[in-house]
Amino acid sequence: MKTVKILTGLFLPLLLIFVVLSCRKTSEPNDPQLEQITRGNNDKLSAVNFAPDPSATFYTGGDIYDTNGNIVHAVEGGIIKVGNLFYLWGMDRSDNNYTFKAVNLYSSPDLKTWTFVNAILKNSSHGDVASGSVVERPKLLHNTSTGQFVLWVHYEGWNAYATSEVGYATSSTIGGNYSWKGHYRPLGLDSKDMNVFKDTDGKAYMISSVNNNSQVAITELNSSYTGHVREVFHGSSVGCEGHALFKSGSTYFLMESNCSGWDTNDNKYYTASSLAGPWTYRGLLAPSGARTYQSQVTNVLAVSGSSKTTYLYLGDRWSRDGMSSSRLVILPLQVSGTTASLPWYDQWTINTSTGNTSSSAAVSFSGKVKIINRNSGKALEVDGWSQNDSAPIKQYDYSGGNNQRWTITNLGRGEFRIVNVNSGKTLEVPGGTRTPGTTATQYTWNNGYNQKWHILPCKGGYHRFVSVNSLGKTLCIKNGSTSNSADAIIYDFGFQNDAQWQISAAN
Repeated sequence: MKTVKILTGLFLPLLLIFVVLSCRKTSEPNDPQLEQITRGNNDKLSAVNFAPDPSATFYTGGDIYDTNGNIVHAVEGGIIKVGNLFYLWGMDRSDNNYTFKAVNLYSSPDLKTWTFVNAILKNSSHGDVASGSVVERPKLLHNTSTGQFVLWVHYEGWNAYATSEVGYATSSTIGGNYSWKGHYRPLGLDSKDMNVFKDTDGKAYMISSVNNNSQVAITELNSSYTGHVREVFHGSSVGCEGHALFKSGSTYFLMESNCSGWDTNDNKYYTASSLAGPWTYRGLLAPSGARTYQSQVTNVLAVSGSSKTTYLYLGDRWSRDGMSSSRLVILPLQVSGTTASLPWYDQWTINTSTGNTSSSAAVSFSGKVKIINRNSGKALEVDGWSQNDSAPIKQYDYSGGNNQRWTITNLGRGEFRIVNVNSGKTLEVPGGTRTPGTTATQYTWNNGYNQKWHILPCKGGYHRFVSVNSLGKTLCIKNGSTSNSADAIIYDFGFQNDAQWQISAAN
């Protein structure tokens, strides 16, 4: 978009109005008939006053803050209840670190309010896990017979991913400084992604991806949970990465992701009446093509209340090149007999006393909106009023033009479509690229993942737009520019102001 500079003149206001009216289109096309999401009796939330529901336990896939106001950094771990408190643990990737920094632990009485407890295992704890080592997927067991807490990890050391071992550390208290005990291949098996499971009889097991991720092995741990006793199951039919095992009644559920590295896929599940199998394939956890809501299964928590037991799915939503922006996706599973499914809720609440869950209103932005950059105060627009495919997206002073006005439609699954009012075309990342610095464009709607966005709240009433296809890349302004006509690009998110946007009604 270009404007005319008026250098002098007594009639500046009149001339400026004339210039704007003559160079901008005054007519606007009919609004596209966009799909609106409906969930029961949920009401729409106006773009003018949209904010996360403060009563909700989770804004799914969004930021979780501790009581000090800091982001909770705990991916790849899980949640365990000890006494009256829930404890969330996981990898600290706050430095955008792929290598090991620490395992963080947080406590909560209700799964909503989280207090930082301790970095229970750090890269200063032992030479085996020193800076530069690769340690993943910490999994925690409480041995009620010995009183010990045992932390197992996928261990690669300095030779990822050829080492393929497990390692463990122990503590007499859940929030203590865990003592590193060693690492090895369990029963001689190469073990990559792994998890642990404690059965109702007190026995504990490890689930491992073995034989270069082509098979799954379930091994029984000894009575102290610190070593492997025997192999219970070894099968090629359920080879994968990313596991979680839980039990409902007399049925065991094994959930897994496919082998796609950091990328997302449709996670699947199996059931059996015995850990030794046979395991029966039951299907996908989430709707086909949802890619498990851009997450990879990492654990399941059973919340046993006075009314019911609710099983919570925990999945990692990876931000591949900006690991500090990786977040947990936490949702209630629907479990009946040998069937499990994972419905989506934008915002939802669990009563940990009763086990009952409820959903808040689906996120909805009504009418036409303007999208203003926090850093520059300028509006997101389609350059030059173009109605062509591949036209670039830029920022400019807001003047109310239809090329600066947008509609936002909730497609479900935490995905949003953002359409320019002037062109009727959709905001997208061209070609589905994940390359940082790529300029966003508009294009005819084709239902591509590169045309869908997560809209996640930041503090202060701002939001970030995360490209669904990009493994965590967000919409921001190139080089943090405050100038007109600066490109809107995708880049790794670090709470920089130029990656945060205010969404409000376009008057």
